[in-house]
Formats: sequence, C-alpha cells, structure tokens
Amino acid sequence: MARTIYPLEADSTLFSFTAQNTRRPLSGDEAAQQQRERTEEEQSYLERVQNYIPAEIVAIFVFVNSLVSTPLEDGRITPEGWVAVGAVLVCLVACFVFARVAARQVENPSFRFQGWMFAIALLIWIYAMDAKVLEVVGHNPIPSLSGLLLVTFTVFSGLVVPTVKPAGPAPGTSNAPDSSGTGKTEADGQPHVSSQQHTAPAPNSSASGASE
Repeated sequence: MARTIYPLEADSTLFSFTAQNTRRPLSGDEAAQQQRERTEEEQSYLERVQNYIPAEIVAIFVFVNSLVSTPLEDGRITPEGWVAVGAVLVCLVACFVFARVAARQVENPSFRFQGWMFAIALLIWIYAMDAKVLEVVGHNPIPSLSGLLLVTFTVFSGLVVPTVKPAGPAPGTSNAPDSSGTGKTEADGQPHVSSQQHTAPAPNSSASGASE
C-alpha cells in the first residue's frame, strides 16, 4: 500500500471533504492512452487515516524525548532542553520530506498537503504525550483536551482529501476536427492525410461513340 494520499480530481486547488475512495492520479500521457482501473489503485477512508499519521516520525520523536531528563534547570533551558526543541523542528521538516518521498514513488503531485497533515498529527501527539518541549515553553497540557484532539484527528482526517485538476490529453495531441473535415490529426498537430486518392471516373466510351 502506498504511503502517500491519492488526491481527488476537482476544479479546486486545495482540498475537499469526502469519504469515497480516491485513485492514483494519472499523468497526461497515461490519461490519453488508457482507461483507469478501479482495482488496487483505489484508496479508502481508513487507508487515508493511516497515511495521515507519520508513525515513523512519531516513533523517532518519542525516542529522542525519552532521552531528555532535565530540560530546565533554575529556570533556564539546559542543553537537553535545546535538544527537545531541536527534535520538534527536525521532525516537522521530516514530515514534508517523508511526504515527498512517498508521493514520488507513485508520481503523486499533491504531497504538500499530506506534509501539513503530518505536521498537525505530530504536534497533536507531542501535546498528548506531554513532551519535554512543553516544559521548555512553560505549558502544562490538559489531559481531556489531549484526548479530544487525538479522537478528532483520527476520525475526521480521512475525510480530508487533497484535490488536483483532472489530467488533460498529452501535449501535442488534439481530437478536434481539422479544416479538411476528417477529424484526425497527427501527434505533431498536423492534419492527417489519407493515403487513398480520389480520382474522377473515366468518361463512358459508349456515350462518346453515340455522340459521333
């Protein structure tokens, strides 16, 4: 299963809300040469929920956070505290890198939206686990709010789908009729010329003999 999010074809350029399955976007060449197949290329609501959670990045952050023991000392940020801050920044950048790599595997153009969803999910997990970086910024998380954020993101994230404009025909091709009325064009845009030559019928010899 691809770790990227398959977008929904729509005229809007950001995102849409839907529970229906989405399919891998096709390039212009693919859209012109083949018909889409609704098989393994589909992505369900539950798969989108799974793909919006950066499990690998969260695991890395949890590991680094467990190594930080005293982020503050006498009201000042310790070197370990700066490690906690740096872990947040590095993991946020990793969200977009991971989304980009996953999208390139299936030639998916809409990776930025998944990167932002990764970042939101990571921040919710940081808040819910009471990470050491919260102590650095002087914030005490509210347990009930942590649970609410986790449930809300898990339930509704799968309904949010990025959108892309439908792929058009490959460049240099056209199905519009040409000036000759044949309706066929070559790949370079030139009218298609038929190999059959139309010749006028020869005069009837019997008719010419009668006129004599």
